[in-house]
Parts: sequence; structure tokens; C-alpha cells
Amino acid sequence: MSREFASTWRRRLRFTLAVCLVIVPPVLGNCGDGDVRTLRDVLFEPDKVEAVFFTALADPSAEESTIPVPPLAAGFLSAEDQAGETVPRPVVLRTLLKKNAQLEKIAGVWHPQNRSTECRFELPASFVRDQASAGCLLLLGRYREAEVASSLRELECHIIPRGSPQATAVLSHFGLTAADSRPGVFGLDSVWTAKQETVESASLRKFLSRFDKVSAAGFTPTLRSGSTGIGYTLETLLDIKENNSPRGDFLGIELKSHRGDEFRTISSKKMNLFLKGPAWLDGLSHKERIPKYGYIDDNGRTALYSTVTSRENSHGLKLAPESRRILLQFHGKNVAEWEHEILAGRLKEKLSETIFVGAETRGTGQNEEFHFQTALYCREPSADRLAHLVATREAMVEMRMHIQESGAARNHGTAFRIRQDSLPQLYRMIVLCRTANSAEGKQQ
Repeated sequence: MSREFASTWRRRLRFTLAVCLVIVPPVLGNCGDGDVRTLRDVLFEPDKVEAVFFTALADPSAEESTIPVPPLAAGFLSAEDQAGETVPRPVVLRTLLKKNAQLEKIAGVWHPQNRSTECRFELPASFVRDQASAGCLLLLGRYREAEVASSLRELECHIIPRGSPQATAVLSHFGLTAADSRPGVFGLDSVWTAKQETVESASLRKFLSRFDKVSAAGFTPTLRSGSTGIGYTLETLLDIKENNSPRGDFLGIELKSHRGDEFRTISSKKMNLFLKGPAWLDGLSHKERIPKYGYIDDNGRTALYSTVTSRENSHGLKLAPESRRILLQFHGKNVAEWEHEILAGRLKEKLSETIFVGAETRGTGQNEEFHFQTALYCREPSADRLAHLVATREAMVEMRMHIQESGAARNHGTAFRIRQDSLPQLYRMIVLCRTANSAEGKQQ
């Protein structure tokens, strides 16, 4: 790699995957077009692959040598320290292309940089120009470390023409169709296996059909002022009646809306996941518990409004994840617990399939307007992933209770919350189905 090239990338505040490539046209997949039915048929060595990522490309420039990887998929390749936390250091790997039925192995390095909001896959400009076109797909398959003979990480790379059987197979795996292959759309399956069958979501297809009509309408006045206006307006436009059911909002899919056109990795904004109180081990009632663990608030009430993470807070409360449960501790003593089985049930019940909808906004209060543009589909969360996020302080619990003037305890519910940028780590699969750039009918 030349000094000039290295110097150029040191000046860029972004992730890059710098790959030294021999320019060769790849042969896509293992099968002829007529034999391609599933993602397995597209991959070079599907039995080695543990995770897959795809993105639909915009029309590449003749001078462009990089392909953007969305921030939410930046963890597709990452390094972990001994504590299991992701750290910003290069990952040495090999990139595989195929030429005349022969695999070509090319040395590469994943270069993460601090405070970057995006990562990019580096390819020679001529390769991008010759192989890529608007709407084509970039597909990456990451190999399990145990399947790699050398100490280098390996992945395989495909540039797939739009409308091809290979493109159809890739999109189908993520619940999409050819019509969804718009620039910026992407999917990440972080726990892929060759034995997996594609599971289609009829609910997702119905949602996208309705959502596209809502998005095409452009800016819509809020139907309710305040923080809940965006969710209420979206559900009304989708013809969903307001409810407090533990089931999902739309044909079993949970809908969560947010202001802003996309999730950003630099965001530390917290989002609610679900409400679930613990099984208490202290033998106390809430009326006895609040004074013991709580404090006197600014209104003179005895209260326990506390954000609890895996680091002990000022109230002496701390979360301690274990293999099959998450403990709530008070000054090191176990006082409550959430069993993984209970959390898994709550996740499956409420968040098995979730769509996060983003809207561009203008105006405030009763004059606020929303243009719903982005739709991020997530499926298959797990209690183990939630526990890991608790351990790394990306997920937390908020306790919300106080003693009323009557002397009775008032409990608003214990909420599990997550940092917005860490949300994808909760799910096996995430798919950005609609992007702000591809939203139709945008009004100024």
C-alpha cells in the first residue's frame, strides 16, 4: 500500500476497509442462474459463513473507490478486547473474489477510527466503475474464525447485478423484493448459518405497502401535540387504533417512531424497549422498599426514580448480569432478579419483530409536522444479547416509583431501555427497508 494512499486515509474521519485488490471480474455464486434459489446458492463457501451483509449501491462515480457501509452495520467486522467489548483497532483480513471458478484471496485491513459516523469498503475505482451500477448489490459474507486456516479474518465479496436471480435470493433472505432495492437499503444477519431457511414476513410486506403511501404524502400535521404526537400520528395514518396491548402494534410488529431521519452511531439517546418489573428477593413491599433504596426528591416526596446500569449509581443500585439472570444489587447485595427465560418471553412477546420509523420534522407543538421516511426492520432479539448490552452499559433499567401523599406507593413501571446506536446489537437481523434519500413524494 503506497504512502500517498495511507496518508490520504489518515486524513479521513471515517471507518475504511482498505483492500489491495487485483482487478478481476467476480463470478457470482456457486450455481448457474437457474439453480439459484436461496442465499446459500449465492455464497462461495456457505458452510464457512457466520454473518452476511448486503447494501444496494447508488450510481458509482468513475473516480469513487469506496462503497459506504451504513453506521448500523459497522459491527459486521470489528475487534473485541478480552472483556468482549468492541475496540477501535484494525482487523487484518483476506477478501475473496472469484475468477473463472477460482477463489482469489486479497489481503485487506479494516481500519476503524474514533468519532466516525460511517465506514467504507475500499475498492479500486476501476473495479467499482466496471462492476457496479445503480441498484446493484454489494454482498459480504464473514467467515468463522475456526474455519480460517491462517490467523487472518476472511470474508467473501460479491457485486450482484440488480434483477438477477442472485439479487432476488439475497433480497428474499431479508424479506425484501426487487422493488425494495433502492440505494442505501441494507441488511445485516449477524447469526447466519447455511442450514437456515428464509422466513418471509407477510406483516412486513403489508406494513411497507401502507408506509409507502404515508411517506409519499409528504409532511403531515401532527394529530396530537407533545412527545407522543409522532407515534400517535403514525399509527393513525396506518389505521392502527391506539392500544396498550402487550402484542405488537401492526399485525404482531411493534412500531417505534423517532424524530430525525436516521439512527446515528454518535447518538446516546435512550429508547424504551419494554416494561418488566423484577422478581424481588428482599421480602419488602414497595411502600417499605422506596424509603430503603430511594431518596427525598425536589417535591419533598420519598421517591425512587433511578437509572440503573452495570456500574453502581449514587443510590447504591447496580445491575449484575449472570449466565441465566440479571441481578439488581443494592450496595453489593442481591435484592431482585430478572430470569433470562422471563426476559426472552417479554422480548418475543413485544419485540420479536420491530420497525423503527424515522420522520423529518418541522414546526413545534400543535404546529409540528412529520414526513415519515425511514423504516428499520429488526427481528429475533435475545435475552443473552440484552444481558451483554447491560454488561457494557448500553442497556439499562429505569425504576420509577414514589410514595403518594396518602402514604400509598405509586409504581409507574420498571423500564428496560437501550442506547439508540446500540439497538442493532439486540437483534439477529436488521434491515433498513426505506431510507430518507429514497422516500417518495418528499415535500419542501
